[in-house]
Amino acid sequence: MNAVDRRNRTRDSLYLARRRYPRLLVKADVYYMSEEANLFSEQVDVSLRGLFVPCRFPDREGAAGSVHVDLGEGRMVKALVEVVRTFEGEKTGMALRIESMSEADRLRFAAFLLRKGGLTMVPQLDRRFQTLARAPRALEALRQAAA
Repeated sequence: MNAVDRRNRTRDSLYLARRRYPRLLVKADVYYMSEEANLFSEQVDVSLRGLFVPCRFPDREGAAGSVHVDLGEGRMVKALVEVVRTFEGEKTGMALRIESMSEADRLRFAAFLLRKGGLTMVPQLDRRFQTLARAPRALEALRQAAA
């Protein structure tokens, strides 16, 4: 079996990572609250499924909490989250998975991500296609995913 080193390869697709839910670094006020910690951050790495909050003293892994994200123009969304990973060192912070969010907040959040990141923020529909542009019928694929 031959090992292949893929670290030096460049990606030419719309999705620059192998993530199903692409992430975007945005400037937005984020308030995290749990029983053990209250945090505020002005810059966050977000996707439709979770976010990375940079902070000096992250909450413990497995902690449940809530996040309020200010989307600008008087709009704010709230989500219940779980701390899935903490990082220390150069990039200190915590990775949060969105456990639940109201449907109205999810739509506002998705619209915010589309406004900030464009079509790169659309989740990958099918692993066979590297990008939506390479899919034979992208519009039909979107309709089938919505059905």
